[in-house]
Amino acid sequence: MIRSSNGRQGSDEPRLRRLVPLVLALAILTGACAPGVVPSPTSAPAPATAAPAHAPEIRFGLIGEVSDENVWGLFEGRGNPYNDYAIRSQYWPRLFRASIPDQLIAPALAAEAPSPVTQEGIFYTASVRVRRDLIWTDDSPFTAEDVAFTVNTVLKFELGFDWRDYYNPEWLDHAEAVAPDTVKFFFRRAPGVDTWQYGALRGPVVHEGFWSAKVVAAAESLPSDELYAGIQALRPKIATLQEEVNALYAATLGAQGEQARELQAALRRQQGNLDEATNDLAEEQESLQAAMNEARARLYEQDDDGEPLLGAWLPQGGNFEEDEALGFVNVPYPGFPGPVPNFDRALYQTYHSRETAAMALADGRVNVILDPVPQVAETALSTMTSRTRSLRFLVFGVNSSSLGDSTLRRAVACVVDQPGMSVGLEGRAAPLTSFVDQDETWWHTADALLPCAGLDSAARFSQAVEILKAGGYTWEQEPAEGAAGRGLRRPDGSLVPTVRLLAPADDETRVLAATYAEQKIVGLGVPMGVETVTEDLINFAVLSSGDFEMAVMGWKVSAFPGYLCDWFGPEAPFSYDTTPMTSLCGELAATSDLEKAREQLHAMQRVLADEVPMLPLYSTPIREDMHGVTYPFASVLDGLAGVYGAPEFAIPAVP
Repeated sequence: MIRSSNGRQGSDEPRLRRLVPLVLALAILTGACAPGVVPSPTSAPAPATAAPAHAPEIRFGLIGEVSDENVWGLFEGRGNPYNDYAIRSQYWPRLFRASIPDQLIAPALAAEAPSPVTQEGIFYTASVRVRRDLIWTDDSPFTAEDVAFTVNTVLKFELGFDWRDYYNPEWLDHAEAVAPDTVKFFFRRAPGVDTWQYGALRGPVVHEGFWSAKVVAAAESLPSDELYAGIQALRPKIATLQEEVNALYAATLGAQGEQARELQAALRRQQGNLDEATNDLAEEQESLQAAMNEARARLYEQDDDGEPLLGAWLPQGGNFEEDEALGFVNVPYPGFPGPVPNFDRALYQTYHSRETAAMALADGRVNVILDPVPQVAETALSTMTSRTRSLRFLVFGVNSSSLGDSTLRRAVACVVDQPGMSVGLEGRAAPLTSFVDQDETWWHTADALLPCAGLDSAARFSQAVEILKAGGYTWEQEPAEGAAGRGLRRPDGSLVPTVRLLAPADDETRVLAATYAEQKIVGLGVPMGVETVTEDLINFAVLSSGDFEMAVMGWKVSAFPGYLCDWFGPEAPFSYDTTPMTSLCGELAATSDLEKAREQLHAMQRVLADEVPMLPLYSTPIREDMHGVTYPFASVLDGLAGVYGAPEFAIPAVP
């Protein structure tokens, strides 16, 4: 799924959703080989090495302010989401977590893999056993009641933003603690991997004992049952009245004389009744929304002082507050499952600008700057370069007269050399040669090769010409090395019309990428030109009107590659719908079995690589400076900012 990141990233944050231009984890559930669970790969034991160095503290720099929203407001996206999450997102437990840097999902406070999803009456259900050996900071045990309470509170208040990503009311009806160590999820319809493994299993959990009374107080403002009942009664009434109005209107068309007058009078009466009912519904819905807003506001206002927590990192002294000298301070929670940090505490200092934070980094007052906006490092410090999920594509108008033929699209894919393009973009792009990033090792398949993959520039051009010839294309002047083709004709003898390549005027990198693509494609004899327009015009052309031939577009995509169906499945905005994709997307939406989902996504990638309705170009890299620390990995998808600095993995640098 695809959505705007809104400043949030992180290994335990939600999926980035739906076709909003531009949240994290690959999913392999380790443990027993239950249905839908993939065992971790095995390997020989690593040779013994010296224990890493230990130091009192690691220091992070944040750009901007930090808010003190309670947990309900925090994951609702209030305040300053990225900074707030960087410090506080690990204060609350989750049933499953994502490993770093592999991003493999594994049990955290779950005792084992979840049960298979099965149909049970009107619901689809699955259960998870929770660990009972971990305790909240008030010494109370973590239980299934905590999980069920959290889920049901989110659903009751219809919370949005990240809460909705985890516990989506369109799918999830409720949760029940069927035993102290077992929570059961009830879905309205069969959940897919995105809703189950990437959703409910990774949502934050709060302490039921602390929050229950506070939630009851806030719930007093929720809409009444009578209000809901009134709305439910009005909807069928309006539908019936609309049918009657439509029938009366149709009858008046052929009526004459007295009959026509009677029908028109009846039509006016029923139209008045329909308008009255519609207005009543609008008023009731307005009242309902006002009550929901009031209830949520009361929930966000509930005091969280003394809230029990249970996470890998916790606020020093048990309180989330700023230390005048140190900033915000977190300390590891002893015994929490996961790696043992090499630092006694993590400090977070806020800065008004990137420049002031960079000065603190250069001076050694900060070890790492956490900034989710990709940056180009310009210092001599130790630098980590990582790929991001901000992807750029050359999108083809598959319904256009020019690019409707996959033969021409395959030839274009041959000549547009992504590694060569990235060189021309001077470090602002990491070549992307597959529909699922090769770093997504679980979902990516190496056998979904794009046309001319692995060939050098000359070989790619030669192969593109041969693809066109084999497809029945001819030229008035055939392309040759150093000489562009002219007069390219389709198999029916008609000239290939001029192609417009749209690029956003305010994105220099995408304009350069479009110019590079144009130079390569023109060599095949395709008449074309780059048009720089506003992003809104490109979005309208590609996602709404379909009136375009080519466009360079970009999104930040989710960890789960279900976005392939958002782009290319039934009724997708790119108007590309083949029988294999329709079938595969239908199967993907209905499976919660990770192995089956993987097979379906691999098959999708092979279909797309063959048909090429879109050509992957590059991802936006992120380069991050470090001072006085190292990490046991060379890079991590979305950078250190994407995993909030991963303080549990950082290692003090040896002088």
